[in-house]
Amino acid sequence: MRKEFDEWYVGKFGFIPNCPSGMSIHAQSKLEAWQASREAMKPIELPYSENGKILRKEACESIKQAGYKVEE
Repeated sequence: MRKEFDEWYVGKFGFIPNCPSGMSIHAQSKLEAWQASREAMKPIELPYSENGKILRKEACESIKQAGYKVEE
């Protein structure tokens, strides 16, 4: 999640401001908002089908790797 945020921040502002103790307060507050927005996302519910269990498992893994939750 942090890597994704850093890429977004650099794309938006061109750099990540740092201070001697680490990330600037401005960047830190944006990171906290980013994390909260990701945590607040509702899990994705995928339907089951008798012949689609393998595809469902693969889809669940892809969704999780993208940083989203899947309702089991």
